[in-house]
Amino acid sequence: MKKVAMNPAGQVVGQINEVESCRGVINRLLNEYADALEHVNAFGDL
Repeated sequence: MKKVAMNPAGQVVGQINEVESCRGVINRLLNEYADALEHVNAFGDL
């Protein structure tokens, strides 16, 4: 039986191409959430 190497980070780790601070990640997530919430709230104005 062959041993298989496992990458616990998964396949998406190969798509990472820049270093970003934790603060930057959280700010980006919050901004994306706020944008999404604006779009959802716009549906209520129909």
